[in-house]
Order: sequence, then C-alpha cells, then structure tokens
Amino acid sequence: MLANNRPKVLIVEDDSGVRHMLALALRSAGYEAVEVDTGGKALKRLSKEDFAAVVLDLGLPDKRAGAVLDYLRKITDANDGTLQWAVISALDEFDAQSKFGSFDGRYFSKPFDPWALIAHLKELLKTSHIAPC
Repeated sequence: MLANNRPKVLIVEDDSGVRHMLALALRSAGYEAVEVDTGGKALKRLSKEDFAAVVLDLGLPDKRAGAVLDYLRKITDANDGTLQWAVISALDEFDAQSKFGSFDGRYFSKPFDPWALIAHLKELLKTSHIAPC
C-alpha cells in the first residue's frame, strides 16, 4: 500500500498520454504511480500487490473495466475502505452509471483536471489514514 512512505496508486488507462500525465501529476503530489494499460494487467497487479488507490478508465480495449470495478468494490467493502478508487471515462456519467452502476461520487469525465482527481483521492485516503508524505 505504501512504497517508500508514498501511497501507491494504480493507474489503469489505455491512452498513454493520459496515463503518463496522471502518473506525473501523482508523483509530483507525493504518490507512487504504477501504470497499466488493460484490465487484465490491472487484475494481475491487484492480486499480487497492495495499493492505496486505483484510477480506472472505463473504456479499456480488453473490455475488463467492469471486472476491475467489481473487484475494487468487493475489496473496498471487505477492507473497510482501505483501498480507494476513482473512475475516469469519456462516457457521460449517466451512461456510465447505467452500464457500470453507481460510482459514489468517484466519477471524473474526460477531459478531467488531474489536480481535482488527486485532491479527491487525497480526501478519500484521509479517511483510510493514508496520505502522501
């Protein structure tokens, strides 16, 4: 969950530009960013490593975003919210919710402000007592 006293965040995004921009912003805000480009890779990393948070793109090319989201919801419930998450998508929020269910205020529409997303993650992590150094 923490690497070098920095909360570890998994970025699951197929667009390399968005993924790298978000990773850079997270690193500059005191987080360790781990990047993957498919839901399958995300599920593998989540099964082997601990993360403080996950940022998930709903439009992944391998169509595994729903499986990742289900996993995140299950783990978050089982661990009393110690794993936090947010979703990003080009879909309208209403359309995304009709396809994937409720996001509990964790939805960011593309294009999004990375600093707003990071501020949101920081607030979520405060409730888990995990904050950047």
